[in-house]
Amino acid sequence: MTPAGAPPPNAATRATSPPVFFLSYVRTPPPADVPEPEHAPDKLVLELFAELNAEVVRLTGAPPGAQVGYLPRPDDSAEQSADALARCRAFVPLCSPRYFASTGCGQQWHAFTSRPGDPRAAIIPALWVPVPTSGQPSVFRNLPQATPAASLPDVARRYAEEGLYGLMALEESNDAYSLIVRRIAERIVETARRSPAAPVDRHELGVLREQPDAFAASPPPRLAIAVLAPRASGLPQDRQPHRYGPSPLDWHPYGGSVGAPLAERMSELARNLGFVPDIRTFHDATAELLDATEPTSPWILVLDPWSLYDEETAVLVRRFDAGDRPWAAVLAPLADDDPQNAQHGPTLREFLRGALPRRRASSRMMHRAAMDGIPNAEVFGRLFSELAESAGLQFLRVFQVPFRTRPSSAAGSGHDPTSMD
Repeated sequence: MTPAGAPPPNAATRATSPPVFFLSYVRTPPPADVPEPEHAPDKLVLELFAELNAEVVRLTGAPPGAQVGYLPRPDDSAEQSADALARCRAFVPLCSPRYFASTGCGQQWHAFTSRPGDPRAAIIPALWVPVPTSGQPSVFRNLPQATPAASLPDVARRYAEEGLYGLMALEESNDAYSLIVRRIAERIVETARRSPAAPVDRHELGVLREQPDAFAASPPPRLAIAVLAPRASGLPQDRQPHRYGPSPLDWHPYGGSVGAPLAERMSELARNLGFVPDIRTFHDATAELLDATEPTSPWILVLDPWSLYDEETAVLVRRFDAGDRPWAAVLAPLADDDPQNAQHGPTLREFLRGALPRRRASSRMMHRAAMDGIPNAEVFGRLFSELAESAGLQFLRVFQVPFRTRPSSAAGSGHDPTSMD
């Protein structure tokens, strides 16, 4: 990591040199009894900025030590920050829950995106700490989607789970941290080369502190839920119908003949997590779960193992499993108060293993437990909540914050430095 001890450049120089990128972050106020120069919480942000600046200098061939980025400092005037926002080529928000709760950061975002051209394409998110899907404002979720990450999954996973702050805090994560910083720098340079946002005079943006907050009144994110279960009229031979109804959405695996439909319970759980639930049958969701249609939200697939007695259905599930869809989690209820589940348990679990081999081989323990047969409503609620948040973070990683793992040979190579293909 680059030390943060170097003195900052002259403020006048930073104000008159058009920055390649603007690093937007939420400041951590120092405790009342700690002098500002000794303020520790934002030292890591300064380190990150110094390393990003050095990487962009290297990639662009700028003179060593040049200041090609802009980081708002406590002693900068509003005019200096507005000038940098008006003329920078890329906007890099350092994302965290506190960032999206900051009015000042929301005003910076709004000011940048009010520029002509295609300013949203010049926003390059950097994940400081993980942000639950329910904490992401719509302006962030609706950024243009980029190429999904496909290689070095361990680095991408650690970045999604720990963010840059977490990687910086662990000495053994230095390689992963440096790789991600390098990919952010590559994307900055590529964005600057494409010039998707036209620079303007700062006076055209208006007064920064009077800008609207882009994060205010953001609608909650959507969580899509697909239910794969038989209808009461289409059950396997000898399967009792009292846990089913006219639609797969009437299925109530827990609670015997008096249980509420699982769809209602999932809707409640999703709302408690801050999501807007969108519940469909599996067959109504195949465009996003099976075909090439690009998803617009994270997904949960809830699967009744009894549905796998039908070979056509089992083929569809295997097709779903064959795709790389980390933004879609799978839960398979198998209630232990159902005598037929106990009687057919080995067969039902074998069906699950045969239908989901790739996911079982590559998933973490929590995901495998959810696919092995969930015994009761309490365990289902816990796993649903954990996997919904996990699917949301994976959706963010795949479609919002991807990184290339192939080294860039030159700033103008034409490669998209945000992909990991």
